[in-house]
Amino acid sequence: MICAGNTARLARRRALLAGVGLALFAGAGAANAEAASLRISVSPAKVRPGQQYKITVVGNFQPREVHGTAYLWEFLQYTAGACQRTAKAENALPAADLSVDFRGRERGSPFTRLDHWRAGNFTGVRHVCAYLYPKVVSARTTVRPIATADARYRDV
Repeated sequence: MICAGNTARLARRRALLAGVGLALFAGAGAANAEAASLRISVSPAKVRPGQQYKITVVGNFQPREVHGTAYLWEFLQYTAGACQRTAKAENALPAADLSVDFRGRERGSPFTRLDHWRAGNFTGVRHVCAYLYPKVVSARTTVRPIATADARYRDV
């Protein structure tokens, strides 16, 4: 038999546990919403030989995610294969398959980087691969990026 005192105590305990669970869930959502991010766009998405096109990279990071200055690596990959998981792996591809578009510090957040390129004579699917690191890194780094992005475009 449950008495009124036990019922009230049980109700308070359930409410407390529900509140703790909700706070943990909300905290996890807020942390994910604030995570570093990258977005790439290529305009136009289809380019002809000799045509100029632009690559826009938009990024965001929180100061707590970086150790000093965030560092961005961007590559143009001249194959249909997907971007690699890190700048180190991307940079290990054969030199004929890629160009370094940009590498450098990103001192503030959010940031936007705009580059202009002229399409060559080779046709096919291309990728722009971007990697945001929590500190200045070389192409041989073992540090994992805090954000990555991949955009496809086509030379026709």
